[in-house]
This record gives sequence, C-alpha cells and structure tokens, in this order.
Amino acid sequence: MTSLPHEGIGQMPCQLQSRIFEKAFSTAEIARYNPVEQRSYEESLKVYRDLVNVVRTAERKGLAKSIAEGIEKGKLEDAENFLRLGALPK
Repeated sequence: MTSLPHEGIGQMPCQLQSRIFEKAFSTAEIARYNPVEQRSYEESLKVYRDLVNVVRTAERKGLAKSIAEGIEKGKLEDAENFLRLGALPK
C-alpha cells in the first residue's frame, strides 16, 4: 500500500479542516448561483466590505484623535508640573 506524499489535510487540526471544507462548500454553492443571485451576492458582499472599511477607518481616526488628545494632555500636565516646581515663569 502506498501512501500519498502529501497527506496535508490529514495532518491539520480538525477545526482547520472544517473551516477549509466550509469555505469549499460555500464557494461551490456560490458557483451554482444564477446571474441574478450572483449579482445580488456580489452587491451584498460589496456592502459588507464597505461597512468593514468604514468601521476600520473610524477606528483609525478615533485612535489618532485619542493619541493627539493624550499628547496634548501630557503637555498640559508637564506645564502644570513645571509651574508648580517654579521652573516656568507665571
């Protein structure tokens, strides 16, 4: 009996195997769509991707704003500390 040289999927964790099969079955199902279903699927996928990108952009902008506010707050705290120590003129 010969064994296959690459029994890769047999060596994968079950959880990963199921993800691969889910993806394969999903892809096969999508391939069977008629033209109207295909357009509908593509449009819903576009809407989903657009929403994901909107959320990611908002998160990046929020992070940048938080960093800028933190830097400004740090500068104010430094100035207050210098004033308290008498290092800056009032």
